[in-house]
Amino acid sequence: MPVHTWDSRRPQSPPHDARSLGGTGVPTGAYRTGRPIIESYLDGHKIFVISLEKLLGRLVHNRDVRRLVVRRSRSVAFPEACAGIRHPNSCWPFMPCGDVWSTLVDFDERIENAGTLASEPDRDSIVAAIQELDGVLGRPDLTPTQRLTALTTLVQAQRNLGDHRAAIRTWIRIRPFIRTMEDPVHAVWLQQLAGSSFSDLGRHGLACSIFTTAIDRLERLDASASVRSAVLMEAGKAFKQSGDTIRARLCWEQAITLLRGDSEAAYDYARVESNLGALLLEHPNDEEQARGVKMIEDAMGVKARLGDLVGLSTSYSALGAYYLNRGRFQRGIAFTRLDLHISRAIGNRHAIALSLINLAGIYIRFLQLNPARMLLREARQIGDDLNNKRLVSRIDTLSLAVEAAGRSAGKARKRVSPGANCACGSGNPYQDCCGRADFEPVDGLPEFLGFSEDVRLITHEMQDAGGRPSHLDYVLRVTDLAERRNSWVDMTVHDG
Repeated sequence: MPVHTWDSRRPQSPPHDARSLGGTGVPTGAYRTGRPIIESYLDGHKIFVISLEKLLGRLVHNRDVRRLVVRRSRSVAFPEACAGIRHPNSCWPFMPCGDVWSTLVDFDERIENAGTLASEPDRDSIVAAIQELDGVLGRPDLTPTQRLTALTTLVQAQRNLGDHRAAIRTWIRIRPFIRTMEDPVHAVWLQQLAGSSFSDLGRHGLACSIFTTAIDRLERLDASASVRSAVLMEAGKAFKQSGDTIRARLCWEQAITLLRGDSEAAYDYARVESNLGALLLEHPNDEEQARGVKMIEDAMGVKARLGDLVGLSTSYSALGAYYLNRGRFQRGIAFTRLDLHISRAIGNRHAIALSLINLAGIYIRFLQLNPARMLLREARQIGDDLNNKRLVSRIDTLSLAVEAAGRSAGKARKRVSPGANCACGSGNPYQDCCGRADFEPVDGLPEFLGFSEDVRLITHEMQDAGGRPSHLDYVLRVTDLAERRNSWVDMTVHDG
């Protein structure tokens, strides 16, 4: 089949008359020009430059369009009347496809790709997912199923970003679909989506009511174990935040029972086990607390292997608070810093604000007031951006505590810098005591691969010469490997 070409610099009649498609103004040719635009002939008279979205808006209302299909091959297919047309500089060939218009966009794939981005532990990916879903939801030609799927995915993306108010606004748009849904289990699942967001916004009564209703209905409907365990896991968090630890424990123990023995549920099992371990940290018995620490640490190993950064962040936060309460301040500071570091990597702004608040509270206790102020300023910005009054209230309370601690220290003539006496009671400056945890690595410790074989050789040579080997002899040794060395590390182990 011959390839038709034309000069795009001036209008002319296209190779095929648009009126052959019914005179509806459907473009008979399109090509990419290095920018995300489409140039197309309309009605055989003019050449227009319109955005891809606007072009799609024209296509979907044409009576010759049967469907739109997403493909990643970047090929653009047209009806038979336009088969074989191709611009010489185009990387989008036009392929025959009968009466099917194809590959400009498939909403199902766009939604699926956005869902994949939304689940990434990365703020930029989540923001990109939200922007993509907003664009899809702006289309008037979505099917009801596509619109529902896009809204559900958007709720999850907004929750992952920590924007719970936006998630609730999106959930309100889902509610009309719930009333007419034929699948009752799916309806219950959608109904409980907002429960976690209401809980994080401090509306615990409403959140617990939503989850209680969902759990009861799922039991009556004999829903699958995976659906019930997922709802029970989120419900337990809401009950714990409301102070009802008994119901939280019951939810998580029931979820553990449902997940036990399922080899594909390692991710959910580790998260539930970690939550139960966190409850045991509050037990008055030391043995039960130690069992809780062991459960969390075991679950953290699974989370690390599966890449569950959200779960790891939660575990570090729980252990940090536990060790601070036990007076093991270095370990408490180190774990809280790890929680903040992972929260930043994930991009959940609500979680970042909570981690900043926790670390600021520690610094106030140790009279490190300038670092505390910096953390609270960042947290306040996040709270204002998210319009989260609960966060802002906690931040304002701590801000007042910072100034009160400063005034009290001034009256008592206490230092309020890294040189301040450490609050652990050791009598040493903070920077030489618990403050060492501020310099602990947060990106992971270097892997220890054993001792160098050169150590034995250097030791023998120095002993034969009547001397005593030192670290400097090893650092300055002359070998092929040593000459390529860029740095070295002296590591000591301490609590934290």
